[in-house]
Amino acid sequence: MAGARPRFAADAMLGSLARWLRLLGYDTTYERDAPDERVVQLAQAQGRVVLTRDRAVARRAGASLFVASHDLEGQMAEVFAWLGLEVPAKIALERCSVCNARLVPADAAAARQAGVPDRVLGSKDTFWRCPGCRRVYWEGTHVASMGLRLSRVRAREPGNPPGGPTTVK
Repeated sequence: MAGARPRFAADAMLGSLARWLRLLGYDTTYERDAPDERVVQLAQAQGRVVLTRDRAVARRAGASLFVASHDLEGQMAEVFAWLGLEVPAKIALERCSVCNARLVPADAAAARQAGVPDRVLGSKDTFWRCPGCRRVYWEGTHVASMGLRLSRVRAREPGNPPGGPTTVK
């Protein structure tokens, strides 16, 4: 997929994928209890690609990607194959994984005020804050394990799994 970075609207079956796409810097809306029709309407109104595990939703949505894989790593591999992009080596720390807002830099004082533990404040000097839900992010030990997951996604066999991915327009 050439051009501007796509924006996504994930349906109720793809919450983990939505969270990971946010961690990788992709603008991805997701509402756990949103009916399919709301996801489709939101995507159409905002120029988003619907990510769904429901073929009927994919057909109704216009710009959509039917995600065939049942596991998160397979789902990520499908999305990046569809985008024609290599899976990133690390997370981007650009978007809140919970509410999708763009993260802003935060200083140690703001991190302390948000409740970041003293041990983290003593070992880290770079923080990001979500202006939406007020969460504070930093590159903790979990970032390495996230990188390992991304390595496994990158190592997956290129190509489509049986039945997907399917772009429905």
